[in-house]
Parts: sequence; C-alpha cells; structure tokens
Amino acid sequence: LNAPWGGMVTNPGNSAIKDLSASRQGFLPGLDLDKCVHCGLCDIVCPDYCFVWETYTKEDGKAAARLVGIDYRYCKGCMKCIEACPTDALVEMRETEGYAEAHGVAVFPHLKQGK
Repeated sequence: LNAPWGGMVTNPGNSAIKDLSASRQGFLPGLDLDKCVHCGLCDIVCPDYCFVWETYTKEDGKAAARLVGIDYRYCKGCMKCIEACPTDALVEMRETEGYAEAHGVAVFPHLKQGK
C-alpha cells in the first residue's frame, strides 16, 4: 500500500508532520492485547517510540504501566517489536487502507494530526 513505486518516495513521511507511513513498505505490526503481558520489550527495541502506555495502580497499591496500543503515525514498519515479543502479541500484517487510522492510539492525544 505505501511501498514506493519504482523506488521513488512521492510523499515522504517525517516526524515533523507526525506521519512516517511513507517509510513503511506495506507492512506494520498488529497488536493483540489479549496476548500481551506488558513486559515492555517492544518499547525497548522500537526506534520510533510508537508504543502508547498508561499508568495505573495495582491492587497492592504499587504503580504499574500497561500497553494500550501503537501510534502508527510514528511507525516505520521495521518489525523489531515483533522479534522482541515473547508472547506473539505482535504480528506482521499487510497494511490495508485505513487500518492505521482505525486502530492507532495517539501518543499525544491532546495534539491534533500535524500540530
């Protein structure tokens, strides 16, 4: 879908406009939160800080964090997160039109796209 035609990137992505989708080669990581153990290995290996976390208080009163999703605007599709995931909660999937917009979680939800 986002693979450049003939090696020419017609709409280059960049983090200034918060859209790196042009860097992807038609694949992105799909996340199954039911399989996720919130270990953070995906976040450690991600070069683009795409993973969105929320903090909460556990029953014992200790603070903890859990993964809530991926901000696909920053994802370049390197798939390092998939290699690091111990539970197969992340899988490589073919990017389809509108998937990233429908399933992405904003890192900074208070900011609008490109601002």
